[in-house]
Amino acid sequence: MIKKNKGYVEKKINGTMVLIPKGQLIADHTRYIELNKAAERIFDLVDGESEREDIIKKIMDGYGEAAPCTAGEDTVNFLNELIDIGVLEESSQKSKHPAKILKIAGILVRLYGNNKAFSDEFDNFLADETDHESKESILDIIVKEGKSPVYNEKKCLLKNDLLEVWKIFEGYLVCFPDSYGINGLVIYHDGERAVFYTGNVYDDGLRYDLFHGIRIPFLFLAERFGAYAIHSASILYGDKAYLFSASSGTGKSTHAAIWKRLFGVSYINGDLNLVSISDGSPVVYGMPWCGTSGICDNKEHILGGLIFLKRGNVNEFIKISDKEKILRAGQRVISPLWERDMVDGLYDVLGEMIPGVFCGILRCNMDDGAGIICKNEVDKYVIKNDKSILR
Repeated sequence: MIKKNKGYVEKKINGTMVLIPKGQLIADHTRYIELNKAAERIFDLVDGESEREDIIKKIMDGYGEAAPCTAGEDTVNFLNELIDIGVLEESSQKSKHPAKILKIAGILVRLYGNNKAFSDEFDNFLADETDHESKESILDIIVKEGKSPVYNEKKCLLKNDLLEVWKIFEGYLVCFPDSYGINGLVIYHDGERAVFYTGNVYDDGLRYDLFHGIRIPFLFLAERFGAYAIHSASILYGDKAYLFSASSGTGKSTHAAIWKRLFGVSYINGDLNLVSISDGSPVVYGMPWCGTSGICDNKEHILGGLIFLKRGNVNEFIKISDKEKILRAGQRVISPLWERDMVDGLYDVLGEMIPGVFCGILRCNMDDGAGIICKNEVDKYVIKNDKSILR
């Protein structure tokens, strides 16, 4: 929240609002500050209860469609200037008690807002008490009732029936045209703060939309740490994670089920897997988003391989070049790739990760033979490349 410093007195002098220091500030030789009309309007909105985005929204709403293209940016700059010189004070959002605190892939996610807004599907990822005071990798997500701010100066980066992404001066505005109750999402440039604007009916529809919507700012921040989500089902075999990736309906979950039934493996996630490099090794992190499978864990596993599934009449494993492995993996990523630097970061990570793991195409008809052929190829690769099994 932003509040006024009580060390200043607001005084109109010949029609101009002046902030006049008092007490200790006079002793410190602090100068008075004159506000023009636009600055006075912003200053008047500082009530000690509103947050930065509330003030910006009120300014933009006040202009309506006639808002100057720089109005939002000017508001941010003015607030920052007054905070820097001590006229305004911004209390940390961290001082408020969050509705839930999650730990996903080492990132602490603090959810602020009405507790009824957040799905129970997050509960397997609740952070331990010892994690609550972590100072690293923190994402604050705030859910606020109301319409999202209006931005006249914005650039469209992505637009379809389900999602719109616009670049704005604060970061990114995400709109959900088909959403039940989300009016908009603002993700700030640093990725550490995101605000959802919603309706005030906290029912299953809104909880469902928020549960899946929260994935976007999480993945936005995760890719700052070199972690990307691959559309895939995964199993744990020989203490390593193996991902089966394909388009929806191809048979990812079916193939994972074959492995579980024939070879007794454990499931990791039924739909999405977060991959990264940790201490020089490729790893897979569990996430709460798992499609309709209901299968997810909250652990970290070494990545053993990535298998691309394709339907076919016969079962066969096809070896491919490192270039094709990287390009196919990139096509299966669902993390935000809205700008050039995001794409560059993804392919830098894949270029380091993919050549060092088992990878290829499994053309299959989804009978048990598909699982047997795939497992045989994995075993041959492990025997050839994993020196630890020879010790």
